[in-house]
Amino acid sequence: MDKKAVIFFAVLISLALALIVLFKVQTDPLENFVSSESAGFQHYPELEKAIILYQKNCNTCHGSFGEGMSGNPRLREIKLTVDQIKTIIRNGQDEMPAFPDIQEPELSRLAELIKYF
Repeated sequence: MDKKAVIFFAVLISLALALIVLFKVQTDPLENFVSSESAGFQHYPELEKAIILYQKNCNTCHGSFGEGMSGNPRLREIKLTVDQIKTIIRNGQDEMPAFPDIQEPELSRLAELIKYF
């Protein structure tokens, strides 16, 4: 095999590996977390509860990853404390409805998850 062929295959393999890494980075981190138990990693039921609560109450307007949907705020960009987030969840703000039924400790877990975005 000549030198050009070796270089070509090395570049081709490098590109393939880069695409694989890029694809892995783009996958849903929450999906990977939820399925981590079956992969033998430690299970975090409290975080799973917060994720389920977010999916049930927040996902439609704010998106799966806090990216914002249909003109609603992008949670990834907010610079609020956990307590401020809890107040907004509990009381609502602007067009966002209040969620007074979400009580502690679920309220804190949900606010921490949103802060994590």
